[in-house]
Amino acid sequence: MKKINYEVYLVADSSITNLPKLVKEAINSGVTVVQYRNKNDCLRTFLIKAKEIQDICKEHQIPFIINDNLEAALELKSDGLHVGQEDLSLTHIRQEYKGIIGLSCQTLAQVQYAIEQEVDYVGLGSIFKSKTKPNGLIVKKSQLEKVSKLINDIPIVLIGGMNQLTINKLHLKYGYKNFAFVSYILKSSDMEGDIAIIKKIIE
Repeated sequence: MKKINYEVYLVADSSITNLPKLVKEAINSGVTVVQYRNKNDCLRTFLIKAKEIQDICKEHQIPFIINDNLEAALELKSDGLHVGQEDLSLTHIRQEYKGIIGLSCQTLAQVQYAIEQEVDYVGLGSIFKSKTKPNGLIVKKSQLEKVSKLINDIPIVLIGGMNQLTINKLHLKYGYKNFAFVSYILKSSDMEGDIAIIKKIIE
């Protein structure tokens, strides 16, 4: 796997209607990574739905990451696996899985731990409240500023309430350049235009 570009990171949530079609459109519009997230279905259904998204990613040579399901990641041989603080230990995951590993973090200490454990990237958030995760823990501004000093040590992807206005502020103020989107992209009325603006802000 080549070096990953995390700048426009799409979280493809299974709750969204017509997801395969939208993921393909998003990739064609410039998304650089796709994570498949499915918190509700049994493993068999998860694998069927995930495989469809994975095939689209393979066709367009886009990294495909599975959220919080080691068994599915092993079965599908996904490019990556993203886990949270309360999920399986990184030691156990490393023993079983050899792909990219991403870890959700909310504090400087958690990010430092991720670096020590040689995690491939960090998902930092939630930065703002969002409709996708209305009850997600919000990262304190003090932590956001401190973590920004580590952006050259590990790729850090901000998630939670990301849109043109918020990423512009976060990029200019702290230097962050990798952002994750769910509904902002998948429910956009002008996906190609919105992603073009996102990339322009980052550049």
